[in-house]
Amino acid sequence: MLRLVLLVPIILLSGCISTRPDVIRSSSLDDAAETASRENPDERHLNSDVTWNEDQHQDRPAEIEKSTSTHWIRSPNSLTDDDDAIGFALELGTISPSFTGRSDGRITVDQQYLARASVISLINDRWQAKLTASLGAGSADIDAPVKSESYLEWGFDLLAVRQLSPHLAAEFGAGYFGGAVYFNYQNPIIDAGQSINSDLLGYDGIRTPIGLTLNYGHLTTSLYALPELAFYNEHSVEGFRNDWQQVDYRIRAQWLFGWRF
Repeated sequence: MLRLVLLVPIILLSGCISTRPDVIRSSSLDDAAETASRENPDERHLNSDVTWNEDQHQDRPAEIEKSTSTHWIRSPNSLTDDDDAIGFALELGTISPSFTGRSDGRITVDQQYLARASVISLINDRWQAKLTASLGAGSADIDAPVKSESYLEWGFDLLAVRQLSPHLAAEFGAGYFGGAVYFNYQNPIIDAGQSINSDLLGYDGIRTPIGLTLNYGHLTTSLYALPELAFYNEHSVEGFRNDWQQVDYRIRAQWLFGWRF
């Protein structure tokens, strides 16, 4: 029986960036944005109540001489019981604007740049497993009187890779992602004696990537569809209650181009 080489993620660093507030305010993000839009500085005061927060059997191929190549890819039907293979990939790419269904239609996350690192394990001559970590950044569109919207997003995905031909593979799996939307208010807000110029709203989510990958030598390019479900935090980092958006139902297209080692 072919020996399985399994990828086991030891630690998923899903808490890289904290978006939990230090304080909880009685005012909402709508209140803050409306107040920030006022031209008169004397009118940009909020009076919030503030509280502190806390896995087939198959005929084994004949033993053949192993390649002296340092490339991790093995040709179909060239694997033996003693073969192990681990590969690594670094990729750059982009994600398209999302098709999104929202609870109230306030925030659009529109990723532009993406970097991804992958560890690939050869299971047999047809299947591989891939564990990826990704980091993306881009613009956001918020339907409120704010400006300079942007966001940062990170994620982890565990994928099953089915080799369709020597160069083409299908991938599918599941993953976690998190992110934070950053924005500036149009004008500074004074609340509980504190001046507030900007704010950040965090979110977490799950996704099921489905895609095709084309490999030629060390070069690789991939195209994925990403159905996603995102859950936004109840409060912003400055402590304002989130009355903008709670849940995102979205699908995005992801393209990557990279190099395998």
